[in-house]
Amino acid sequence: MSSTDAQPSEPWDEAQCKAALAQLETLQQQLDNLRLTVHRMTKPLSKPPTDKPLLFSQYKQAAVGSQNSLRAFRAQWLGEDVQSLFRYSRESAQANPDLNASSQLPRYGWKRRADASHGSAGAKQSGENGSLSSDAITNNDDMGRAIEAIRQEDPHVKVQTADDNRDITISFMAETTFLKFHITLKRDANGQDKLKAECLRPTTLSDDITRSIETRERPHDFRYLLDMILAYKTIEGKTCAKCGKAADQRGHLPTARRAKGITTDEEKTLAWKAFHRGCLD
Repeated sequence: MSSTDAQPSEPWDEAQCKAALAQLETLQQQLDNLRLTVHRMTKPLSKPPTDKPLLFSQYKQAAVGSQNSLRAFRAQWLGEDVQSLFRYSRESAQANPDLNASSQLPRYGWKRRADASHGSAGAKQSGENGSLSSDAITNNDDMGRAIEAIRQEDPHVKVQTADDNRDITISFMAETTFLKFHITLKRDANGQDKLKAECLRPTTLSDDITRSIETRERPHDFRYLLDMILAYKTIEGKTCAKCGKAADQRGHLPTARRAKGITTDEEKTLAWKAFHRGCLD
């Protein structure tokens, strides 16, 4: 049968179209990330080589990470899901070449909507505590993009990675206090990935922050954990969002951070607030 005699695919419903747009947006994000490949590989060479073993380690990490990103993009591009999307697009364009209606659609935000939809479904299945299942941990490629986004958005936030993004250190100045966080992704005896994070430096403040992180609502959500850590830089903890006081009965500051969902224009975002640990009960 010739290509002109091929039968067109069954029309996609709205959910399939939205999923396809989210997939295309993911590919676009991967391409944007790949544009930084040369910068990432040459960055370790921009400083005097005072520590050659460290220089080699940083260069190797950048090279391996870039290679993995290229492989991941190629695998997804050549995958059947993407190729079937392209085939359907060609068939649709042949059947109706008028694309005026598509110009009214937003160019971005499809992946965020898809993630929010999946997150809502996962939250309903996980119970009233709001925790997500273990599959909320994104793959290495998604984790790398989230980390790179932090680096691009705020140069004052220092992010160091090792072990293929399974060992991460984040540091920054929060008002007048220097904070340093350590994140690890390890596999337990049951084969499940576990996210652990702590605020380094043995002080009362760091201990309180670590306990706040350990009791976070979404223990398996990597992006949620990153947002929570960054909330210690972006949200001033001068007063508690619940009691309105600067210090609690023990004299402790609002060292906990919690997010509340806010829905605007059909999109749900998280607004972070500062709390005393005792006010979370």
